[in-house]
Amino acid sequence: TTSSRATPTSRWSRPAPTAARRPPATATGSNAPGRTSSRRPPPARAAPTVIGGRAFVTSVDNRIVALDLENGRRLWTHEAPVESAALRGGSTPASDGEIVVVAYSNGEAYGLDAVDGRVLWSDTAAAARRADALAGIADVRAAPVIDREMVLVVSASDRMIALDRRIGDRLWEREI
Repeated sequence: TTSSRATPTSRWSRPAPTAARRPPATATGSNAPGRTSSRRPPPARAAPTVIGGRAFVTSVDNRIVALDLENGRRLWTHEAPVESAALRGGSTPASDGEIVVVAYSNGEAYGLDAVDGRVLWSDTAAAARRADALAGIADVRAAPVIDREMVLVVSASDRMIALDRRIGDRLWEREI
C-alpha cells in the first residue's frame, strides 16, 4: 500500500532553514533588501510645530530641524548630546514665531532663534539628585509652553522650571 502522507523525502518538502540561511528577524537600514546605502534621517520624536511658514520637528537623536513649508527645504538644524537612558517618544517644540523652545531627552531646554537656529539660551530641567528608578533619566517628555514672556519646561524627574523667554534666566523651579 502507498501512503499519501508527506515525508521528509517527499518532492514537496524543503529543508528547514538553518541559522546561517535564515533571514534576520528585522531588516532595516542599509542592509535591508532593496535599500540603497543612502543614510536615512532618524525618526521623529513627536509631532512637528508649524508657525510662520516653517515646520520644526525633533528626532530621536536629539536634533531639531527647521523646514520651509513651501518647498520642504532644510533651513537649519540644532543638536544636543544624546542621553543613554531616555523614555520613548518626546516633546513637541514650542514656538511663538520668534523663538523655538526645544526640550531634549538629556533634560536640556534650548531657546533658538526661529529664523536661523542661533542659540539664544539653554538650561536643564534635570533634577540635581534623585534616589529612585528615574534618577538616571533626565528626559523631557512634556512639550515646553510659551506664555507671554515665560517658558515652562517639565522633566520626567518631576521638576518644572520657569524661564525668561528672551534671555533664558531662571525665574523659578519646583518639584511637582
